[in-house]
Amino acid sequence: MKLANVLFETADYRIRTVTQLLENIAFRSDTVVLSDFCKILTIALRDGCDWEAVAGTSC
Repeated sequence: MKLANVLFETADYRIRTVTQLLENIAFRSDTVVLSDFCKILTIALRDGCDWEAVAGTSC
């Protein structure tokens, strides 16, 4: 397996994991600020997944 493939797979795994964690925090958080912050970060990570899809890999 090429190094580039390994790097893309690792990045994909990290993006999906962090996105899921932030979504869980956002929807279970009692504080509005933390919830909104997590939602903003989740949007940025989803955009990263969209970029990967355009580049030929996907989340």
